[in-house]
Amino acid sequence: ACDAGSECVSSRCAQCKPCSPGFFKATRRADACSPCIPDTYSAEVGADSQNACLSCPRWSGTQGRDAQTRVEACTCSERYYAAVDSRSAVGIECVLCPLGGFCPDGTCALALLNQQCANARRPRGTWQRGAAGRFVLRACPAGHQLSNLSLDLAECVACAPGEYVSDSSSAEQECTPCPPNALCPNGDQPVFNARAIAGALEVDASALSDLALLRSAVAAALGVRPSQVSVSLPARRAETVQFEVLAAGEDAEAVLAALGEASFANALEASLREQGIDSSVALRHKALQSPLTQPLASDGAVWELESDGRYYLKACAPGFLL
Repeated sequence: ACDAGSECVSSRCAQCKPCSPGFFKATRRADACSPCIPDTYSAEVGADSQNACLSCPRWSGTQGRDAQTRVEACTCSERYYAAVDSRSAVGIECVLCPLGGFCPDGTCALALLNQQCANARRPRGTWQRGAAGRFVLRACPAGHQLSNLSLDLAECVACAPGEYVSDSSSAEQECTPCPPNALCPNGDQPVFNARAIAGALEVDASALSDLALLRSAVAAALGVRPSQVSVSLPARRAETVQFEVLAAGEDAEAVLAALGEASFANALEASLREQGIDSSVALRHKALQSPLTQPLASDGAVWELESDGRYYLKACAPGFLL
């Protein structure tokens, strides 16, 4: 028989060896050393008590694996993530996932590679490490109000239809009703006297896996905000993309001019490459424009953005009183 903390080398037990890390043996017997149970670990050689198997830090475990030898084997539970640079002699610190950081299946996207959920979706907003390695919500997509009263409750809240938020990176900006005679595409800043510029593109299938990236690429190629662009896929032609750009005044003229240039397809291809998509692009037909808002008698009014993120009427057209 071998003493506690050791086990037989052969069936005859003529020689003993210390228990390996991740194992222990508490009595003098011929039995083999026992593995540390799941959610524990031990780096000790020759452990003679189960007390040598240390519990994983709070809210972490070994995912059902036994005989673990290092605290690094302990990973945070699915609703938690590990704070960066928090590993020490006592292990990791698992932090509750913020409200806006969850995947649809309930796992914490912030704990995943590239913050990408199983369905290829990512949590809304820009999440960056802050103090003590915890994630902080820095900005939200257009049309979403940043709510970060606490780290645990941080999320991007979508504005209601007909509302906008001018700065989605500021928690002080609130969703506000869109001004008269303006459109607030996707809840972004108002476009006054907007016109719709529509057209169609033919692209490789590789560009269609993520329409949000395609929309961003079209916006970059035209020099407008992504919120001003919408894209859709007709049912009949799999590689045809219909697009629409909301713009007004000089911006609308610039978009029309850009779409009339042969260099637009090259600019869009370059923008797609920056997004990691290698695709060829061809403009199927000339872009068309049409008014989206009815002209008002007060056209020519001046609206200005104030520090609170809202647009205010500052001056009326000739013949009208403010």
